[in-house]
Amino acid sequence: MKPRKKNKKKEISVKRKRDDRKKDKVKRNRLNRLNSVKVKLITAFFIPVLCIVLLGMVTYKKASRGLINNFEASSFSTIRMMADYFRVG
Repeated sequence: MKPRKKNKKKEISVKRKRDDRKKDKVKRNRLNRLNSVKVKLITAFFIPVLCIVLLGMVTYKKASRGLINNFEASSFSTIRMMADYFRVG
């Protein structure tokens, strides 16, 4: 006796349905992870940290520019005073 042939189209559609269910389950798990308390706490912690880091970078750049300008101005002033002193001498 020959074994019965199964309907391949039905098998494929059943497999697709299973795969679709698995994909939906994976999507739901990802969404649940994004809405979890752990993720919310981590993001709530890192947002102010990132703001403080950004503020520090901006402040550092402004302060370094100010120090460089003050150094250049005082050096120029010192050289000018030395030139005046040598003229007097």
